[in-house]
Amino acid sequence: MRRAEMPQECRDDATGEHYSMFFVQEEGTSSSFQGVREVILQRGLFSSLYTDHGSHYWYTPEAGARVSKGQLTQFGRAMRQLGIEMIAAYARGPSERAFRKTAEVVD
Repeated sequence: MRRAEMPQECRDDATGEHYSMFFVQEEGTSSSFQGVREVILQRGLFSSLYTDHGSHYWYTPEAGARVSKGQLTQFGRAMRQLGIEMIAAYARGPSERAFRKTAEVVD
């Protein structure tokens, strides 16, 4: 049985403009690097990245706890080297609505 694909997206929260979107079977470090790469190649280096709490983005010492901004993942280290500030999302908002809309179109 084939796993359903989900959208991996990079978009501007202020304008809603999509800079990168593609489908993956599972979001992870590689797909996140692909999205960031596409944005940088199209638009140039950006200053901040708003993410969910995925383990490829953040280390969380305890389930349900705040993320550790001092203990970085491979992705976090790369963003720091590029000078991109990572911001952990603690509330559902525009990104989740965009995912829902994309999923409805794909179904």
